[in-house]
Amino acid sequence: MRNSPLFVWLSLGLSLLSSCGNKETDGLTIPVREVDFTNKSQVTIKGVEVDTELPMGITDIMVCDSFLVFSTMNPAAQVSVYSTGLEKLGDFCTQGRARNECLSAQTLNGQIFKTDDGHVMVPLNDAHRMIRLMDVTQSVKNGYTVMSGQRNYSTSVLGNDFGMGDNFFYIVLDNDINNTLEFYESYYDFRTNERMNSIEYCERHDTGEVRRIKPFESIENVADPTLWYGLMTKHPSRNLVVQPLRETDYMLFLDLDGKKTHLIHQTGSPTLTKLKADIDEVFESVDLGSGDLGLIELVSVDKPKPPHFGDVAATESFFMVLYWGGDYSLNAPDPLTAAPELLLFDWSGKFLKSVKLDKFVGNIAFDEAEKILYGLSGRELLYKFDLSPIF
Repeated sequence: MRNSPLFVWLSLGLSLLSSCGNKETDGLTIPVREVDFTNKSQVTIKGVEVDTELPMGITDIMVCDSFLVFSTMNPAAQVSVYSTGLEKLGDFCTQGRARNECLSAQTLNGQIFKTDDGHVMVPLNDAHRMIRLMDVTQSVKNGYTVMSGQRNYSTSVLGNDFGMGDNFFYIVLDNDINNTLEFYESYYDFRTNERMNSIEYCERHDTGEVRRIKPFESIENVADPTLWYGLMTKHPSRNLVVQPLRETDYMLFLDLDGKKTHLIHQTGSPTLTKLKADIDEVFESVDLGSGDLGLIELVSVDKPKPPHFGDVAATESFFMVLYWGGDYSLNAPDPLTAAPELLLFDWSGKFLKSVKLDKFVGNIAFDEAEKILYGLSGRELLYKFDLSPIF
């Protein structure tokens, strides 16, 4: 399930509190380059509200082939499938314990893909420690939920003496649920009974191969998790993954097949070290022992700030990401409901173009054939943006 920008805004204060005392230095093991992508939008695309009756409590939206797929909080229909023409095709994944039922059905970063035999698949995180693969094509054809496979997983050992890692995000690689990229933002040290920041990525394959990717030289260099928060999105057919860091102007690129990793960030924007120093400066001015809530007030009330990056939609040749870090959104009357820009990049991190959206949306999906961007605002309001003028 992908979190809306509102979740990030409201949780930022608490995230800052939990990260108090963790120091960051540069210490990066991967190259960084500057890219100029801010305040480039010349065109505004107007959203049209979809008047079709939609599922209740939508948490995610995906497009693949001719399917528009919603994940929801409805235990009777945790996945609803429509055509891109907005004809309802069926409700699936009833909550339960039978083979084709789910305890829960959270998507893996909105991942959806098409297999070589033409079936559309959605990986689901079913409650705790289970990844299941829903066959959307066969489910619609049969009229009931069809699962193509499942895999148990447990909290993984990071391959050191420290203990168990906290697993935040999974990405399925090679269209195979037995091959994954996992993102960890901390681990539990059994020696000291403490939880420590340890930002790293673990690539696992059914062959037993495990490859760890550490953006920082050592645990002491690790960035504050508040700054290294962002959803991973995979290329539709290749093992290329991008992770925009929501609270910064940074984006991480992982070419898993080429074994290359790099960061980009907006030209002239604050570095991770500078951002962390700003956080530390705020903490130094707040007496937490006295019950002073000034920090929370500063972050969530006095100076509300939207995230920089939001949700991502991917195609074979480019990806698009919601962006609130430019003047268009920052100068809006209410930053918490500001409409974002939509930025397009190729998979190497080259900036291609951008447009302004006229509606606030938190989740997006792109129908490349029709050049239609679907944008979800809240849980039940869906907009369509015709992007054909920019192609």
